[in-house]
Amino acid sequence: MGLAYALGTFNDHFFRSAFLLLAVTYDQNNLQDASALLFFLPFALFSAWTGWLADHLPKKSIIVCSKTLELAAMGLGLLSMHAMHWNGMMAAICIMGLQSALFSPALNGSIPEIVPVETVPKVNALFKLAAISALLLGIALAGLLEAMIPEEIHGHGRLPVGLAAMLASLASLAAAIAMRHTPRPQGAPRPFPLFGPVDSLRQTLNCRIEDRPLFLALAGESVFYAISAFAVLCIHGLATQQTDLSHTSAGLLSVSLLAGVCAGSLRAGKREAASWRRTLLPAGCGMAVGLLLASAAPLLPGTWPPFFFLLAVSACTGFCGGLYFIPLTSFIQISPASTDKGKILGISNFAAFSGIIIAGLLFNLGEGLSPAKLLAACALCLFCFLAWAAKTLRELPDASLADQAAGLIRLIPLAFISLRYRVSVIGLDKIPAGGALLFMPNHPALIDPVIVQTLLLGIKPRPLADASRMRGFLGRLAARVFHIVLIPDTEEGNTKNAVQGIREGLRIVIEILHNGESVIFYPAGRILRSSAERLGNNSGAARLLAACPETRVILARSSGLWGSSFSYARTGRSPDFARELLRGLLTLAGNCILLTPKREVLVEFVEATDLPRDGNKKELNRRLEDFYRGAERPPLTVPRFFWAD
Repeated sequence: MGLAYALGTFNDHFFRSAFLLLAVTYDQNNLQDASALLFFLPFALFSAWTGWLADHLPKKSIIVCSKTLELAAMGLGLLSMHAMHWNGMMAAICIMGLQSALFSPALNGSIPEIVPVETVPKVNALFKLAAISALLLGIALAGLLEAMIPEEIHGHGRLPVGLAAMLASLASLAAAIAMRHTPRPQGAPRPFPLFGPVDSLRQTLNCRIEDRPLFLALAGESVFYAISAFAVLCIHGLATQQTDLSHTSAGLLSVSLLAGVCAGSLRAGKREAASWRRTLLPAGCGMAVGLLLASAAPLLPGTWPPFFFLLAVSACTGFCGGLYFIPLTSFIQISPASTDKGKILGISNFAAFSGIIIAGLLFNLGEGLSPAKLLAACALCLFCFLAWAAKTLRELPDASLADQAAGLIRLIPLAFISLRYRVSVIGLDKIPAGGALLFMPNHPALIDPVIVQTLLLGIKPRPLADASRMRGFLGRLAARVFHIVLIPDTEEGNTKNAVQGIREGLRIVIEILHNGESVIFYPAGRILRSSAERLGNNSGAARLLAACPETRVILARSSGLWGSSFSYARTGRSPDFARELLRGLLTLAGNCILLTPKREVLVEFVEATDLPRDGNKKELNRRLEDFYRGAERPPLTVPRFFWAD
């Protein structure tokens, strides 16, 4: 089965690559987009029919028939290439797409019928490794034959291409014949989907109502294919147009991306198919961040060649792609009933390759924009999908897995924090679990809430944030993902409306604590204006403790952040979080990510059992100030780049 799959992938890319090289040689560049469309179009048009066949006929018989059709297509390709008949070669490519559309539901539906369910991800990972290896071999072999084609325009220089494709087709057919027989589908026959793509669309919409987890997995797979197709085009243009890399270097970036996919696939193959809910969000965010970093390559300092930066980013993005893709594919294969596997896999092909076609059309429409801007827009679209996926996961019936999946998106900031900050923690392991907890940290910089929140992932406290800082799309998205409780900025407390808003925010916090949830509350209500914490007449903490006397209080203090770009000490005014975050991303890019100098940060947690809970704000604030001032440090500046002093 694996051999039939890999050889088919080899033929797809070998023959198409040879055709494209031949078209360039004969100045037929207009055929490139047309050939891609002809190959992908059968998946969108005929997936409903091929899925129906996979549910009603023995899958091995369908696989053998598809490989016979592949052999016929390569025979037509051999004759057409030798005779330089362009329409014949295009027809051969279209037939290859048709046989792949016929082959895919039958083969993917056979995997869970031949191997134990728990090994399906591993088999998919090995198949992906074999397919990518075959893909690279096909493209490389076509490139080796490129020099032979123009020298013997009227001779037999094109015969090796056709003969190699015929030989691969024969071997692929032999592998298909040697496959193990799969059981004939049982059950009442479904009506034939006469209207093809219309039925595929209708079945997709029905799946959204009947099986939401499966619909989300199908949507995630479709987005993966669309984003991948669009990103590969953008990265090639980025390399050759905006960073002055050669076509060879651009090709190596694609190889690095695929190598990362292989590594990620093998890693994901060790997990069960159900892990897709836990990996969808973090792996998807990893892909989106990788695309965003790649789009920043033209902004690197001129003394630093962007090739190695893009090479590393491509490999990491591909690794996240493998982690993302394999569990999704495995779940789609396992989830449907045996009588519906072909139908669902047909929907999968329809959605995936429709996404590829749409991605190609959008790339052509955005021709006037730079590849870096298109790549950044691609990353933003992926973030938007992941936000919708996080919301959908939380609404699924299986709340435990959904909560894990939604919570894992919070691990992404932790990965970035570790690139710029070296965080040490004291006392967190001594806090007993269970019950509502009120965390009260100091606030030396805008970044410390992110650090504290990531350290408390297992406890899942709800943070508070100034509503003025959470405006805009990204702010609203963060508020939804992290369940943030929004309150007005305390600096606006001189107005009647702001005071009422603050009181309403405190009321919500008290209600949350009474419901048994944990909360992060900042007694100062704003970031530090000096190295020493001053709470003044703030009464929020006193009101909370008076209203919730049984609530356990955990004090937290962060040191080492006073003087960072996110603190008041750097400029003497409140920093702009979005601007400093963008500046930080550029810093990571300029340091090739892994060479970024790190700031030492210490976070201490202490459970306070003797705080006054009678509403006496002066005594409480004095006790809190004494604790927080244990983190008082002079402002410390850490170099942005590793070559700086």
